[in-house]
This record gives sequence, structure tokens and C-alpha cells, in this order.
Amino acid sequence: MKRFAAALAVAGLIGLSTTTSSFAAPDPSNNNEALQRVGACIAGGGEGDILLLVDTSGSLKQSDPTNARVSAAKYLVSQLNDFSATNKTPINVSIAGFSGTYATKLDWTKLGSGTNTVDAVLDSFAAQNTGADTDYWTALTGARKELAKRSNSAGTHCPMLVVFTDGENSIEPRGQVGKVDGDPKPYAPGNPLKSASDVAAAMKAAEGDLCRPTGLADQLRSDGITTVAVGLSGKTKPDFALLRGLSVGTGGTTCGALTQPSPGAFFEASNIDELFFAFDQFATPGQRPITQDAGLCAGAPCPGGTHSFVVDTSIGRVHGLATSTVAAASVILRSPSGKLLTLGSGDGAKTGALPGATVSWSWVSPQTLSFDLKRSSDKEWTGQWSISFVAKSAAGRSQSSLHLFGDIAPVWANQSGTVLRTGETADIKLGVTRSDGKGIDPASLGDKTVLKADLVTKAGKSTPVAAKLTKAAIAGAHKLDLGNVDPGPAVLRLTLNVTTNSWKSGAKTITGTSLEPQVKDYAVTVQPPASYPQLPARIDLGTSEGDEPVSGRIPLTGAGCGWLAEGAKLTGAPSGVTAAVSSGVSASTACASGGIPITVKPSGVGNGLLAGTVTVMVRSNDAGAKPVAQQVDYRLEMQRPVDKKVFYPLLIGLTLLGLAIPLALLYAVRYATTKLQGNAVAVGSVRGPVNEEHSFLTHATVLDESGVMTVPLSGQRSVNADGKVFKAKMSLSPTEPGRVVVEQPRTPAAGEGGRQIGGRAVLPLALANTWMVSLDAQNPHSGDVEVTFLTTPDRSGWSELVADAATFVPDVVRKLRAELPADGSIAAHTGQDDWGSGGSDGFGGSPGADPWSTPSAAADPWGGAVTTAAPPEESPGTSRSAADHDPWA
Repeated sequence: MKRFAAALAVAGLIGLSTTTSSFAAPDPSNNNEALQRVGACIAGGGEGDILLLVDTSGSLKQSDPTNARVSAAKYLVSQLNDFSATNKTPINVSIAGFSGTYATKLDWTKLGSGTNTVDAVLDSFAAQNTGADTDYWTALTGARKELAKRSNSAGTHCPMLVVFTDGENSIEPRGQVGKVDGDPKPYAPGNPLKSASDVAAAMKAAEGDLCRPTGLADQLRSDGITTVAVGLSGKTKPDFALLRGLSVGTGGTTCGALTQPSPGAFFEASNIDELFFAFDQFATPGQRPITQDAGLCAGAPCPGGTHSFVVDTSIGRVHGLATSTVAAASVILRSPSGKLLTLGSGDGAKTGALPGATVSWSWVSPQTLSFDLKRSSDKEWTGQWSISFVAKSAAGRSQSSLHLFGDIAPVWANQSGTVLRTGETADIKLGVTRSDGKGIDPASLGDKTVLKADLVTKAGKSTPVAAKLTKAAIAGAHKLDLGNVDPGPAVLRLTLNVTTNSWKSGAKTITGTSLEPQVKDYAVTVQPPASYPQLPARIDLGTSEGDEPVSGRIPLTGAGCGWLAEGAKLTGAPSGVTAAVSSGVSASTACASGGIPITVKPSGVGNGLLAGTVTVMVRSNDAGAKPVAQQVDYRLEMQRPVDKKVFYPLLIGLTLLGLAIPLALLYAVRYATTKLQGNAVAVGSVRGPVNEEHSFLTHATVLDESGVMTVPLSGQRSVNADGKVFKAKMSLSPTEPGRVVVEQPRTPAAGEGGRQIGGRAVLPLALANTWMVSLDAQNPHSGDVEVTFLTTPDRSGWSELVADAATFVPDVVRKLRAELPADGSIAAHTGQDDWGSGGSDGFGGSPGADPWSTPSAAADPWGGAVTTAAPPEESPGTSRSAADHDPWA
């Protein structure tokens, strides 16, 4: 034993065996940057949102007959759960399956109390292996939308997509004997997928849309999603060039334009043991394990088959994964005191103890062992630990993956009291703490502990705060020069490099183990100078159908004003779609306070994310103040509208086939539930001039209470107030929400954001805290404008409502007037689109004629003459007759 201990000490000095490994080589395209970024985000206070996307295609019956993917995924969840508990950071998991479709199997579940539920859902994937396709496009589209829901919720989110598949991107022909039937692919409309050439064309279209600039890969990256892909190759050896490109951007197939910083990681596994090691590489986000490769020992522990590591009191726990090329190999654990424990095989988890640590372990496969050490006493814990692989023969190889969990972490000590402003210098105080948050005297750290701090902008520009701070220099204030840093989102990145203390064994000194750097990102916003307004990092424009313009607002907080500059950049878009970005506030002479209206006009229709960046110039109200530029991201979910040329014939066909009854019931239910929402609404209007240079509306505008009318809404589909009829309307599609169309004859009008159909204002069913604009019926081009406010009876939210109207009314008026006939005439409203094809309701309705309004005689498909008249005068709150409400009339 003494000779072995001495030999082991020498092995610790000279390093690992240089014999060629028989295990899979690390993928050269992985540099840990993306995984480190996710871990740093979580460590800095963000929520980890991890979506597990698991292949369910039929080929898994051959490639994974023992359901290794299920065992490996459960191992991943177990380690993520331990990581969350150890670091006291929230991690949420969702699970989905894919083949030819995308299906959510588990909604977002927080690890901890919900881990058993996650395991149960993963177990169900053992029987999910009958899918026909391996459709990457459909899988990633569904995953992107699911993760986008999380990113739109409150707080800082750290999204990661984990994709597991055993095959290349593939589609099966439809309609053949023994083949699958199914719907056409969204990326190949009109392709019947009947022949091999059809399938080849569809796959080419899918792969083109995945990897083109602004394509699906770039859309994922625009939303800040880190993609980790695991490919199971088995005996078939699929070509994973596309999967690798989707995850890391390069390394076989160049995929997308947003490849820096590194967007993800790729791992390939040819058997269950390699699959466990692949999942282990990202089981502790941002903390890559220490991987060692060695030989085997014949009959007893030996240096050549031993994996060693040194711990001190800064390490509280060690997790390891160990495997060998021989199924019958034993694993022997040795403590610093020389005591041995054989980690025996068998079903289920086992426990034991050695001086300084409690030990637990389980064999996850006949050749792979998972084990954990937990410190029980400081003195006996400190020193060199090792595991040895012992078999009948030394012929073979062994591999280990070790996670050493430190009990110290870097901290930005004065974060709460520090504001970062461009052009200034900030004092940054750094420190280190225990995992429980208690501070540590840096002088007590190991001699090789080094801390680095940098401010990193979204564009990747790095400004140093402190470089290579030794333990003696960590405490105290450090200067951050923001003179050349533009306003906008950034992170203060702390990187702590720790090497455990060296350990003496007799006359020998064993060098400590260098741990993976601990990286923590504190999300910050570099503010403009103090007298300038502040901007958000991103605005969300919601969801749109068709190619109609979508309007939104970039809010400005604080004194000063701003305008939209030229140079918008597109980072993600559906196939064939570009975007034009405009604003009524696009020059310094039109500098607006409170908010900047913005309109995004897609060049066509499509499915996917339309995302980009605009430049906003902000300026102080101080005399002589210079403008400062800031980047703001925007995003818009696009959906193809219902094809009416297909929809109406299909509806008629279903009716003739006797299938219209359930459809009619569906629409009847939707009609019955499409009502004005809320108990009551107060309606009042103000009038005044609005033109390119002036608007009568200000943030101080108030209503004349004598003209305000309170109208009950409960259960109503139509009410009359302020000379207008507010009518609830069903949407054409059964999946889209209803809306309110405002009837006021011969008066062009629009709701918030310019929403209108045929010159009639469109509002949401929840009328409270909305507004609309009406042009003068006699002089629409230059006459006074009426702004109607709909508020709660107690006027709650009034200041925000009038501020929003003051910002956006000029832009809405400009667009309304631009759509008027040149001669200034106003056609009588007959339910058709009197203002051309430019109307857009913003609630899923398409431009042009309102399909739910009463048709004119010329438009009556049955030949009967139909006429309309102006709505009769009604008392406030009076519900109109059923005939007036009937969307089929």
C-alpha cells in the first residue's frame, strides 16, 4: 500500500497517461463559451429556463432499444436539480417531443418539488418511438415559440434548448403504402410530399430556411436562446453536420449569420456511456467538468489506471461520472488518509463513508458509475482523492468526468447602490462569499485564487474593471471607466479562477486541482447621462397576421426627448420577408418626450419571428445638450393569415357534406361569448387641431366631466355612447379573439395603434383604458380631430392613458389622412372598406372588406338587394336587437 501511495503521488505530479484514448474525442467546435454564458446568467440572479426537446421518431427502436435517452435525460435532470439546490438558483424545465410535429409533454416546472413529475414524463418517452419524420424545422419552430413565452414574463431569464435526436433532418413521403399521411409542411406550401423529388425539395426548403441569414437559427439566437444538441450515432453514423451548424453555427455546415458569440454546443455519442458523458458536459451550466482519461489496473489499484484530484476546505462536494471499456471493471475510491472503498455494482443507489466524506453511488449502465462525495470533516477531507479502475487485465481504457463544487463565489458588493452612466467613472466593490451568502476574508483564500471583472456590452465590447486580482487585491474599490461605453444593456462579468491548495504527502507536494472558472453575470443597463431619458432594451410588438404595418411605442422615462434614427438592422425574419421601420418622430426637430411611436411594415406574409434593432437618439432638455445613441431591439411574431380562397370553399364543402353542424355550433358558441368585457366604461371626448407640427393633446389634458357618459357593459354586444356605436364582432378564424368595431357614419376613425377596418376604429373587447381618433366629417384633411377616451368609471390609469394618446395620436392621424381620397370626399359606410385595402384591425383581421359586416347589394353573393342605414339613435347603454348583432346578416 505504501508503494502504491508513493506511486500515486508521483502520478499526481507527472499528470495523466499519454496513451491514445479509445473514447470519443471532444468536438472541436465546442469552446464552452455558450454554456458558460448560460451558467453566468443563472449565477447572476437569472432564472434558468431549460427546454428538453426529445426525438420520438421510429428509428429509435433500432438506435436506442434500451431507452438510454430516457436514463440519460433523467440523469441530466437530477444533476440540474442538485446544481439548483447547491447554488440556490431557480431552474425551470419543460419537455417536448418531436418527429413530424412538435408536442409539449410537460409545461414549465420548477426543479425541486417538481422533479418527480419531470422524471415521470421522461419515463413516458420509452414508448414514444413511432414518429415518421425527424423534422428539425418543426421542432425548432415549436421550441422557439415556447421559450419566447418565458422570456416575455417578468424577471431575467436564461434560456437553453437541449435537443436530442438519433437522426438527420428527414421527411417521409405521404400517401404511399406503409408510409405516413400528414399535412403539408409550412416551409414547403403546396408540396404534396408524394414522391422522392417532392421530399427532396421540401427538405432543401427546410434546411434553407433554417440556415439562411435571419432564418430560424438566427431567430433563436435573436431571442438569446442557447442551443445544445446531442446526436446519438449508434451503428448508423448519421451526418450531423446540419445539427452541429444549428447549435454552434459552424463546424460542418455554416448555419445563420449570428454565429458570434458562440450560440451553443454540440455533442455526439455512439453508445449509452458516451450519452451519459455528453449530458454530463452541461449538467452544471457554466461549470464544465474536469475530464480525465487513463488506462486500467490489473487485479489491484495502480497509478496507470487511477484518476486523482485534490480538494481543500473551499470544496464542499464532488460529483463524478466514471466509465471504462470493460464491463467487469471495479472502481475503488481512495481517501487522502489511504482508506479504500469499493464502489460495488448492483441495482439502485448505495451509500458508504470514508474519513472526511460520505459517499453515495449508483451504476447507471453496466460500465458507467455515478458517484458523489460530501465533506464531513475539514481535516480528513483535505488532500488527494482518487478512483482506480481494476479489471482482470490492463487492456482497456477508463474515463472520468469530475465536478468539484466550490463553496466560494465572486460577488459585486455594491451593486444595489451603483448606477452606471455613459461618460462617467463608477466605483465597483468586489468580494467573495460562501454559498450561503456569508462574506469571506479574501486573505483566507488559496494563493492561486484570481478574480477578473469586465463590463461586456450586448455587442460583445469588453471594458476591463480589474484583471488578475490576487487574494490581497480583491477587496477595495475598482474603477470602471464608462467614457467609451454606449448606453444600453450589458453585464458586469466576474470570473473567479480557483486552484485548490497543494497537499503534502510525505516528502512530496501534490499540486492542487485547477477548477473551471466560476463566472457570474450581473445584468445591468448603462444609462445615458443623468439629464437624459432612459430607454428599454427591447420592445415587443405582439403577434401579427398578414403584411400590414404594426405600430408600437418605445417608452422614454425621465426628462428629455428622443427620435428614431436611420439604420434599422434586421436579425430574424420569416422566409422572403424584410421589414421597413418608420416613425412620425424621426428627426431632431420632432424630438418627442414620453415615448416614440414606431411602425414596422413587413414586406410579405410568413410564419416566424421578425426581429431587429433600431437606433434611438436621446437628448437632454438642457441647452446645447448633444444627442446620445442607444440600440433598442424589437420583436414581432408573424403568422400567415387564413387563406380565404381556401377557407370559404372549404366551409361550403363541409356544409354540403353535412359536417357544418359542429362547425356551426362552434361559431354559435363563439358568437354567444363575444361580448363587451367589463362592468361599465366611462366615455368622453376632446377636440382640437392635430397636424405635422402641432397636437392639442398633452400629458395634462383632462376631460370635461359634464360631457362624460358612463355606460354599463355587462353581457352587452353593442352599446351607444358619445354618438358612436361600439359593436362586439367575432373574428373570422375560430382561434382568434373578437374585437370591437366602432360605427359612426361618414367619419373616418382608428383605434390605438391605428387599428381600423374600412375607416372604422377597431378596439379590444375590454374597452376600459383605450382610446380612438375620429377625423372631422366635413373637413377630414385639416379639420379638428376628436379623441375619445374610454376609461374605468373611477378614472384609474388616466395619466398613463392620456400620455399614450398624446404620444401616438399625431402618427395615427397622419396615417388616416394619408388614406383619404385626394378630393376629400367621404363615402358612406356600407360595411365595405371605403378607404381602400390598407385597413388593419390589429386583432387578426385582414385588410380590405370586413367579413362580418352587412354586405352591400353589389357584394351580396345570393343576388338579393341589401341596403343599410345609419344606426338609429339609442339611449346610453341600450343593447341593440339580435338582428343588428348577427355577424352572418
